[in-house]
Amino acid sequence: MADPQIIPFPQQPLRAPSVAPLLAFDGVSIRRGGGLVLSDVSFGLSPHGISCLLGPNGAGKSLCLRLAAQLILPEEGRITCDLPPSQIAYV
Repeated sequence: MADPQIIPFPQQPLRAPSVAPLLAFDGVSIRRGGGLVLSDVSFGLSPHGISCLLGPNGAGKSLCLRLAAQLILPEEGRITCDLPPSQIAYV
């Protein structure tokens, strides 16, 4: 039987290669009904990752999804999406 191979422990932590996010909010703000609903929201969703948007009722979770789908536009900031365009058909 062969002796087991010893692999040295790395001196520095290994870093994953940086990947551009598929969807990114950068300083997004929006007003609804005269009040500021989202203020300076920034986050990015990476490919091959699992993400969750959590918050209490009225926190703006659905509003973030509407913004991501470009159903409404932000008043400030920008949203970038690097997903292939999709086609939606209604029957």
